[in-house]
Amino acid sequence: MDARQNGAQGTRYLAANDQARRYDAELRHAVASNVHIPDLSRMGYKLRGLNLYDKAAEIVYQGPRDQLFTLYVRRSDGSARFDQFERRGLRICIWQDDQISTVMAGNISAAVMQRLATLSYTGLTS
Repeated sequence: MDARQNGAQGTRYLAANDQARRYDAELRHAVASNVHIPDLSRMGYKLRGLNLYDKAAEIVYQGPRDQLFTLYVRRSDGSARFDQFERRGLRICIWQDDQISTVMAGNISAAVMQRLATLSYTGLTS
């Protein structure tokens, strides 16, 4: 999120769900971890874009009511963390293990965030 907020320029890919696997190698390289672009179509979310930064990635989805859901992924510092909270109307979930750190954000309910977070984390790591 720091890279995005500080105006860092990344490589942007416009993507669609059926192209997701095509970008897995770029994501793995950017994050320096064995990750995959999650398929969130079971919950009605479509992949819309991938922004690659130096050591981080932003994966953007569009939901069934046109709401955006974004994953920010980078290599973890090795500590574990899980948290979910709301900031200025935006629901945020942080899910970090010893390999990857993921920040998920969207204008969604806590229950929807919990389901999307689980689907996202499982998709990233499987």
